[in-house]
Amino acid sequence: MIKNITVVFLMVINVVTYGQLESFVRFPLQDSTEQVYHSLILKAHNGDVLFFYLEKDSIYYARSTDNGISWNKGIPVVSTSRLIYSYPRQLRFVGTVSKSSRIIIFYKSHDDKVSYIYSDDNGYNWSAPNIVDVGIFSRFSELVEVNDSTLWFLYSRGDLYYIESRDNGETWDSKKLLLDEVRGASLESVNDSVKMIIGNNPETGTLVKYMSYDGGLTWTDSVSIITTKFINGYDDLWINLIKRNDSTLVLTYYGEKHENDIYKSDVYESTSFDGGVTWSDPQIINNYIGENRYPQTTLIGEDIYITFSSDRYERTQVWYGILGKSVDIDAPPNIYKIDTEPLIPLSEQDVVIKAKILEDKQVEQVNLSYKYNEGNYFTLEMFDDGTHGDAQANDLVYTNVIEVNRGIDSIKYYVSATDNDLLTAVSQEETITYEHNNMFEEYYLEINNVKLPLGSNGNIGDLWVGDHLHGGIFEEGSFLYSSGFGLSGYSNGILWGNGVMTGARMSDYVKGPVNDILDTNYYKIYVLSSASLPFGKSWQTWRYAVQLGAKFYDGDGDGIYNPVDKNGNGQWDPNEDRPDILGDVTTWCVYNDGLPKSERRFPNVSPQGIEVKQTVFAYSPQTYPELSNVVFIRYNIENKGTKAEVLDSVYFSSWLDPDIGNYGNDLVGCDTLLNSGYMYDSETDEVYGQNSPSLIVPLLQGPPAYIPGESFIDNNGNGQFDVGIDTPLDTAKMYLGTLLDKRIYPGAKNLEMTSFVYYMKSHPSQGDPDNETQLRNYLMGKRLNGSYINPCDWKFGEVLNMNCEDVNPVYVFSGDPVTQTGWINIQPFDQRIMVNTGPFVLEKDKAIEIIVAYVVGRGTDALNSITVAKNIAKDAIGFYNTNFQYIPVS
Repeated sequence: MIKNITVVFLMVINVVTYGQLESFVRFPLQDSTEQVYHSLILKAHNGDVLFFYLEKDSIYYARSTDNGISWNKGIPVVSTSRLIYSYPRQLRFVGTVSKSSRIIIFYKSHDDKVSYIYSDDNGYNWSAPNIVDVGIFSRFSELVEVNDSTLWFLYSRGDLYYIESRDNGETWDSKKLLLDEVRGASLESVNDSVKMIIGNNPETGTLVKYMSYDGGLTWTDSVSIITTKFINGYDDLWINLIKRNDSTLVLTYYGEKHENDIYKSDVYESTSFDGGVTWSDPQIINNYIGENRYPQTTLIGEDIYITFSSDRYERTQVWYGILGKSVDIDAPPNIYKIDTEPLIPLSEQDVVIKAKILEDKQVEQVNLSYKYNEGNYFTLEMFDDGTHGDAQANDLVYTNVIEVNRGIDSIKYYVSATDNDLLTAVSQEETITYEHNNMFEEYYLEINNVKLPLGSNGNIGDLWVGDHLHGGIFEEGSFLYSSGFGLSGYSNGILWGNGVMTGARMSDYVKGPVNDILDTNYYKIYVLSSASLPFGKSWQTWRYAVQLGAKFYDGDGDGIYNPVDKNGNGQWDPNEDRPDILGDVTTWCVYNDGLPKSERRFPNVSPQGIEVKQTVFAYSPQTYPELSNVVFIRYNIENKGTKAEVLDSVYFSSWLDPDIGNYGNDLVGCDTLLNSGYMYDSETDEVYGQNSPSLIVPLLQGPPAYIPGESFIDNNGNGQFDVGIDTPLDTAKMYLGTLLDKRIYPGAKNLEMTSFVYYMKSHPSQGDPDNETQLRNYLMGKRLNGSYINPCDWKFGEVLNMNCEDVNPVYVFSGDPVTQTGWINIQPFDQRIMVNTGPFVLEKDKAIEIIVAYVVGRGTDALNSITVAKNIAKDAIGFYNTNFQYIPVS
């Protein structure tokens, strides 16, 4: 038996009085600067009315001795979990007053458990918190007394469960399943033996009832009672069923709807006079057009008191009244949505402010108040007349233009709307910033030891960014002249090839998506930092990247990128949106193969409608010292279908023109076990000296490919993987990082490095490709003329300590120069390397992702640098295999 009691003293301070509750009123004791979502009214045994409300992370209560007309000042009764405040859609507190006069409140406690408190003296003193074991749960339903001294606490996590107490809440049985597939419900006793549960079916938007004629032991199948598409099928909880003293059943719930680009939620009421057989048409109890949510009801005498939350005045607060007696007359206009055009303006660009105003009566006037920098406020009237920056008259969108001159760094503004009852709503103050230091035409990545200049068209290395040196820089010298990629495939049976290989005079890609979506001013490199202020400028600018196809973490699950600090705590929480930040610095851009034929390296090859979304990210030495010499590059490659629905037999190459210090003394090799190509120096380098570094490029994530007999059993013999018919033998993965997790492709496999090729500057038979056929040959591991290099007679290499006829020619120089084993490069040159993978298919609008890493290692000499670089590459590969979460212990 529970004996510990915590004493709470209730002092009468500040009595707030209303009339006879002829209208719904905002509960006066809540903090007007806070968001308050949940509340509950209970009547104590002595006749006092208690108002409970959740503010910040505490449940408060106030007392009324005149049926809710006036209230004593609220005081905290128990501290809850912050999660109940941060996730208002998921959790609430519930309570009841038992027939033995005990007041019981269930809530979510700080230790992530379900707890309850109780009072046996009308709420003046409360017990210490008591924990009940309900296992993992997601949502409260209600606390109800089903018979004398028998209490049920109902909760839902897909199915409806309950725990039972037969001693007035002193002890509780273990959880029991009540009903399958009921997400939230309310239970009421029709009489001593007949029980009714009203729940909802979120799939159909239907309220359903279940009946028990044996006191709750068994239940009938569900019967639909109210069908409406407006019933909330996501939160699915706030259903309240009450029986009046005359046996009339009253049902309240809140529903949501989205029509004509307007989202709103209302509280509904329905009544049954025949024991739940038939129900009246649901009626909306609120007049305010906005968000009205989370109702809870209590029978006090002959009246049903209701509380609900509403966002009608700046912040969400709780309101209360009496069903059938209180009228919602305090319903101001709803400033539904405010937009700026453009969202993040360029320097000295005028801004159109757009405010969508909803009202159940008539809007008399809408004003825009604004100030430049930190100056004084100006006021403009806003209009819905098709002028003043308004695209269309009478569409509920009021607009006006803020003119901007030189020297304006920011604008602060807010909107106010007044209706014909002189009720005024005021929006929160917003800020427009004119700084754009996270959008760049070119960007210099320098978060760790590997420094790279990046272009917005896919060019890496071959550009100057400000005062920085040309090329990729490592410590005192350059390790890379330029890099990018090559692609080859067939479109309707016609061979094509393209790429960004500036060292080979090929630059077929232009910044921006295949189809113009935004003004070209936004076709930039977007830069994010792990140290960026949450919800700050870079997070807001990411909206443009998202419109161009960038990924984001959708915390609230609405499919829209809207980075808002919902609870105002200045920190990001999992129910809030955020950009796709992978490294300590993450850069993103989009480009496409739209360069006109006349300007292309291969002028007879047309653009194929290929769009590449490129993410380059790296970590600081303070975060991951093992990755101090690593930069990751993610290519999201998509066929937009402008040339062909399917691009067949596609090969991809990570192409690099490395220059380890002096470009003339470089040697190359590949490591098939690490899916990598690499470059190192043959001798003491005039830039780096005796211990010049080595560059290695591992293919971390190859494209998914469906291969009959290898990645799946082709049961129907059609050469394609058919879900539910064919048998998967493998599963390809696309790792997206800690936040976005991964995607899987059963029946496919991630292709590894399928060939490694090198070629030499200006070499007549092993030089730059001059046409699409020669590029295709390279990507398939061949020479320009389509033949394979013969390891036994290739004068630029030799095979040591093994039979040269056993060497696979598609992996050029696959030996180990450190141990002097296998096929190794013996003649230094100015050389390029190509890490290839394929073939795969690019279907229209089905993007694939390929991830490579640039890894630089530096040891005691040129050969030892290969060993160091390979060890770092193993850390990078392990880091990728954990979905970029940690470095595995070797």
